[in-house]
Amino acid sequence: MFTRAPVFDIENLTTRYSSDGPAVLDRLNASFTPGALNFIIGPSGVGKSTLMNILLRLNTTYTGTVRIDGQNLDTFDDDTYWSGVGYVPQEPMMMNVPIRENVPLGREFTDTEIVDTLTKVGLGHKLDQYPDGLDHTIGEGGCLLSGGEKQRLSLARALIAASRILLLDDSDTETKILTTLRALADETTIIAITHRTDTITPADNMIDLTPAAIRI
Repeated sequence: MFTRAPVFDIENLTTRYSSDGPAVLDRLNASFTPGALNFIIGPSGVGKSTLMNILLRLNTTYTGTVRIDGQNLDTFDDDTYWSGVGYVPQEPMMMNVPIRENVPLGREFTDTEIVDTLTKVGLGHKLDQYPDGLDHTIGEGGCLLSGGEKQRLSLARALIAASRILLLDDSDTETKILTTLRALADETTIIAITHRTDTITPADNMIDLTPAAIRI
C-alpha cells in the first residue's frame, strides 16, 4: 500500500465521547513524521487512546481532518489501509500454538525471517532456551511469557511485515527496543502512546495532550 513511510497531518481535530459532552480532543493540530519516534503523552483521560483509535480508523466521530501524505484518512478502505499498518496493542492476543505460528499469524514468512525479527526485538535468547526452538508453545494466553516478552512478540508480528506505519498503544517499551525502533524510523512512521517520558530524547517528536491549565 505505502511505498514509503508517510507523513500524518492533523488539523483542528475535535471529538467527544458523546454528542453533547465536552471535547476530549479540542482543535488538535499535530504532525507525525518518519525519521524520528513520535510519542503521544499526557495523563489519563486527555484523549491519548482516543487519538490512537482515530489513527486506527476505529473512531470516525470527529471533526477536522487527518491526512496521510495529503490523502484524507477516511478515504482509505480498511483493507488497503491495514495492509500498510503494524499495530502493537496494550494487551496483545497470544495463542497456545508454536512461536513459528504466533509471529506470522497466518502470513508466509521463512524461519530465518521469523528468527531474525525475534532477535531484533530481543527474544532471540528465548529461542536458545527452548529445545524445540520455533516449535515451542507459549501457553494459553501466553502464560509462559512475561508481560514484556508478550509485548516484544507482538512487536515482532508488526515488524516482520515491514509495515510503513507502526502504531503502539500504551507502550512502556524498554530502551533496548526503542533503539531498534529508532533504527527503523527512516523507513517507518512510528507513533506510540507512552507514560515513560524519561525514554523520550530531544530527537523524538512529542505530542503532549496535557491541557495547558494543568501543565506544570
